[in-house]
Amino acid sequence: MPPKPEIRARRTFLSRDFLDTSQSGRVHSVFKHSANIEAGNRLITVSSHESAENPDSIEIGRHDTGLLSLLEIGSSAKWDLNRFTFDKFSILVRNGKYAAPNFDNKFPPKKIASPTEVRKRLKGLKFVHELNAREESLLRELIGAAGSGNDSECASVLRKAIGLGGGMTPSMDDAIAGVMAVVKFFEVCGKNLAGNFIESVCRESENRTTDISRKYFFCAAEGRFSMPIIKTVMSIFTEGEKLDTASVQRLLEFGHTSGRDTLRGIFLAAEKFK
Repeated sequence: MPPKPEIRARRTFLSRDFLDTSQSGRVHSVFKHSANIEAGNRLITVSSHESAENPDSIEIGRHDTGLLSLLEIGSSAKWDLNRFTFDKFSILVRNGKYAAPNFDNKFPPKKIASPTEVRKRLKGLKFVHELNAREESLLRELIGAAGSGNDSECASVLRKAIGLGGGMTPSMDDAIAGVMAVVKFFEVCGKNLAGNFIESVCRESENRTTDISRKYFFCAAEGRFSMPIIKTVMSIFTEGEKLDTASVQRLLEFGHTSGRDTLRGIFLAAEKFK
């Protein structure tokens, strides 16, 4: 019997605590150029797209994409320190680049920019995207409740807001993730400006949204975001920095509207917390 084909990952963006484990799991979902794998309490995305260094993801070469079509939803997947093994092939990550971008260990903030600096950078975004009327209203209400430290009101708004919008990551979830990035930045700087907002998002998201959205919420709670989100937030709030327009542009290119929705959350949170 011939050996199973083996893919060598180009880059990986997994947490160090996951890399050091062995886990049994299953294939969660399969798409044309990507697949999601459940392993332990993680949902790992395997994709041939040039990634934005999304947390809990593995980037493979485009020439390996065809093997993803061999995956069957629900079939077994096993992670063992440096390899995912499936029924018909495996993915080796030993030669991939290990990285898990987060505010805490990769980009420790310097000094927080003044409100005047932040206003200037927000103006420089020249950003006009808004959610639909209901989502926009809920987002503003949510940021207000979080900023006032009203945990019960925050949880109440989250129960209405999480999961609104279509797609694998609903538009409201993307905006909430943007707010989480701003809150996490300040948390790393030693400032809690939003009470138990992040814990509330993770708790209230159960049974209210997609598994993929929940993945990004829980990564956000760990301070782990895509690189464009990290660099955008850092460039808005760090003293002496210039607005990172290249990262803003990469963020805007996410998905159909995901990047714009995320930036809307960042923008409104920045107006509130500056």
